[in-house]
Amino acid sequence: VLVDPFTSPGGLQEAVRVYLARGLHRAPHPDGFVAEDEEVDMGVSWRPLDELVEDVYAGRLHNPSMVSGTLALALAIAQDRLDSLRPADAPWPARANQLARDAELDGLG
Repeated sequence: VLVDPFTSPGGLQEAVRVYLARGLHRAPHPDGFVAEDEEVDMGVSWRPLDELVEDVYAGRLHNPSMVSGTLALALAIAQDRLDSLRPADAPWPARANQLARDAELDGLG
């Protein structure tokens, strides 16, 4: 796990867990796959991390999950912490707390 951001704290309840995927490679779409909805206009781009970091600082990268994941990865590399990242199934107490609060608020309505 690279980072666990809340994309719009105080405004929305969306929590995201950003993982570091390793060993990825291009693969063909499965038979019968048809892009739908928002996927229709989504492209795939493989970019070096240094370019992504530059895009963050230049104001060309805006997606909060992408920005936080990019900077978290750059920092993990700079601090030689890749081997000490949290495992994919690491506890996520902030998310659990958020879900409990949501349930509490639902009970008030």
